[in-house]
Amino acid sequence: MDLKTLQEKIRNWNGEKFPTAPSYLALIKFYEEAGELARHYVGRVEHRVGKTEVDHQAGIEDAVGDIVIALTVFCERERIDLATMVEIVWSEVSKRTFVMKEKHG
Repeated sequence: MDLKTLQEKIRNWNGEKFPTAPSYLALIKFYEEAGELARHYVGRVEHRVGKTEVDHQAGIEDAVGDIVIALTVFCERERIDLATMVEIVWSEVSKRTFVMKEKHG
């Protein structure tokens, strides 16, 4: 599914389920999910002895999906065409060149 189609589906769903919700709630949800993403990523790279095993990869994937949905809802509430903005920003970012600096320690 392309981003425009997804945005339309989320617009319809959000308008039906949460017609009066302010945009800041979507922003808060975005940050909550970003925290979940970070928690699962850290959990995947740091094994803590004695902790219950968790499927961190599934948690990472779920959080990424939730982040996209929350961001799309925020954009809808703020009248931002997410697909268009991504295209505009990508056209600039794609021209950049990055070089990783060596770690000095």
